[in-house]
Amino acid sequence: MVDPHPVAQNWVHWLVITFPANVTFLEEGASRKKLPQGSMELKNSFGDIGYGGPQPPKGTGDHPYVFTLHSLNVEKLDLGANTSLSTFKKALEGKILGSAALGRRRR
Repeated sequence: MVDPHPVAQNWVHWLVITFPANVTFLEEGASRKKLPQGSMELKNSFGDIGYGGPQPPKGTGDHPYVFTLHSLNVEKLDLGANTSLSTFKKALEGKILGSAALGRRRR
């Protein structure tokens, strides 16, 4: 989940890798306690591991929060918890079979 608003500059709210291929849903509150076995949460822009909810600065208008899911041609990405969004995107190069994105604006 990334906020691409010009003020937020691709602020990472949640970054998870290595979902098993058979996973079709996540339970509410999955971050830090109910993720599928083998999944790994990376550090968000708040500096924490796991989900960090929307907190747009006052006066900056609507912010789009974009969830993106990628299907890859590899079983896992060998990345550490401190991986940045740019390093994550680079690791995806040549591995994406398909993607889906869902965006939502919030004040």
